[in-house]
Amino acid sequence: MFHLAICLSLIAMPFHGGAQAPATASAEPVSIKRVYALADKDTFTIKATLEVGSTAEITSDIIVKIDKLADDKKANAVLSVANYKSTMDNGEEPEPFNAVLDEHGMGDAFTEHGNQIVFSIFEVLSFVPGSSLKPGDDYSFDLKLSNGSITGKGKLKEVKDVEGKKVAFLEWTCTVSPPGGGDVDMKVKSQVDAATGKVLKSDAELLQGAVTGTISLEAKKKAVN
Repeated sequence: MFHLAICLSLIAMPFHGGAQAPATASAEPVSIKRVYALADKDTFTIKATLEVGSTAEITSDIIVKIDKLADDKKANAVLSVANYKSTMDNGEEPEPFNAVLDEHGMGDAFTEHGNQIVFSIFEVLSFVPGSSLKPGDDYSFDLKLSNGSITGKGKLKEVKDVEGKKVAFLEWTCTVSPPGGGDVDMKVKSQVDAATGKVLKSDAELLQGAVTGTISLEAKKKAVN
């Protein structure tokens, strides 16, 4: 009986050893909006395999530098490339592109110059809801650009506290209507730094429409597993 009592008391004692959990889930609402800081410079890697009559492949680093902040929470940004490789447009490297980015991470217009499509791909995969959500919330969007639109719906699946940083896990679908027609339907999974709205990682499947294929975008920093 004595030994049994000791065993039961040991089982009931709190355990403080072992490895700590790498991340904890949060149920609190978070504001998932793109917030800009002057002179911010971020680099992302994009990889795309597209079916546009034939198979096209694009790999590149996308460099985003914030040049100017606007009063309406938008920012002037210069988008450029490095290590660019493409089977489209004879592999010619696109010229830098000036964009006015909003709280969704989107510019006010799609690029219309051939190989600069890589910048529009980047903006779409960087899209965030621009609103306050809690895990499990659904959201919808209908964003009109000067030469196209992006409409769709999504869900905030969860928010994890990772090393003092809140990371939002989003799943969403959309229809992208670019200039000149040819809608594209997409399904996307994104990981976003909830404090800044910066994308950490996005994986997209182009389901049907003018273009099909897969695209991945990842910040030059390891995403959360």
